[in-house]
Amino acid sequence: MFHCGDTYSERGLLKYSHPLTLDEVAVMHQDVTFMMAHFGDPWVLDGAEVVYKNSNMYADLSGLIVGDKQEVQLFN
Repeated sequence: MFHCGDTYSERGLLKYSHPLTLDEVAVMHQDVTFMMAHFGDPWVLDGAEVVYKNSNMYADLSGLIVGDKQEVQLFN
């Protein structure tokens, strides 16, 4: 599993958390199953392409909704 997407830390480098960085890893290690955390949010379209292109890449959806119960209910 690889963390992908935005980071709350000012010390984290976004160039290493963009989902396109996982494409090369998935291609070079096709015998390994990988998981992209957070679907690369906010780059979910790029994350979707990496998952679509590589049969050994999966993604989880954790972190796509941020907020407490009251904030989330505003969108229902």
